[in-house]
Amino acid sequence: MDILLIILGVLVLIQIGILLLLFLSFNHRGDNDKNLKYFTHEDFDDLDATLIEFPSRKHTLRGYIYRPKGETPHRLMVFNMGIGAGHHAYMHVIRAFVLHDYTVVAYDYTGCQMSDGKRMGGLPQALLDFQAVMEYIATRDELKSLPIDVVGHSWGGYVTGIAPRLAKNIRKVISMSGFNRVPEVIASNRPMLKVMGPFVDFANYLMFGPVGVYDIASSIRDTNIPMLFIAGSRDPFIDTNKQINKFQLLAKNKPLIEFHIEGKKNHNPYLSEAGEAYFIEVLKKKRVFDKKRESPESQEFYKAINYDLITENDENVFKVMFDFLDK
Repeated sequence: MDILLIILGVLVLIQIGILLLLFLSFNHRGDNDKNLKYFTHEDFDDLDATLIEFPSRKHTLRGYIYRPKGETPHRLMVFNMGIGAGHHAYMHVIRAFVLHDYTVVAYDYTGCQMSDGKRMGGLPQALLDFQAVMEYIATRDELKSLPIDVVGHSWGGYVTGIAPRLAKNIRKVISMSGFNRVPEVIASNRPMLKVMGPFVDFANYLMFGPVGVYDIASSIRDTNIPMLFIAGSRDPFIDTNKQINKFQLLAKNKPLIEFHIEGKKNHNPYLSEAGEAYFIEVLKKKRVFDKKRESPESQEFYKAINYDLITENDENVFKVMFDFLDK
């Protein structure tokens, strides 16, 4: 009996420790870096944008409805962003879909850039925020009857891969570099937590309810809608081969589920090879200059960033996505 109590006590302490770790990991906002340039619709003559806001739990989220200038496309896309900044970090991606005859709803998650909240809260929070934006779309007369496709990258790829479990009116989804489930991506950054998956899942269940333990694999198993998974084989955050093999096995008898692997890409397969290589180079140098952000050397580095190259889309990858969406 004493041994059982000791074991129980240890397990409780571990669970409290995991809860505290997850709380501290997301106990901050995810805002744009003030030293970097983020494009908005105002930088492009071919875009119209309408500001939107809607509730998610106790916070107000914000974003835009983007359309081609002077046009109203009759198909809708919801874009789910990655971690680290607001959706404006993906403006070149969003614009590409808008110019491919889409109305695009792009928004910032809780605690990120345009949206309210003192902290991001945790990775599953974005699942609740996605449910909130879908509920909001259902209240807009000009949007609610449109066919809805969902696209996302990284954190947003995780949300997008799970989207068919969160909403029933989705036509197609494209998940780029999305991690399967929260414990796996946390373990990729903190390998010593690899054996703590059940504790991470339970902590997220306590904080976010059932969606806290949702994963893409279950979505693949249960869905009957077309899904496209895009990944870079050199992704440092996701074991692409292991994850895609798992997904392909689950999708063995599901011809509507497709996969596209970029052999020379890392975590941002939508960028051109040159664009992603430059993006990685800038990030490495930026970590050094960020230590003294206000120094003349650092400010010169920030100003010299080639934003045309760092936002250069890969036309071939976009063709894969457009072909998938259009068929």
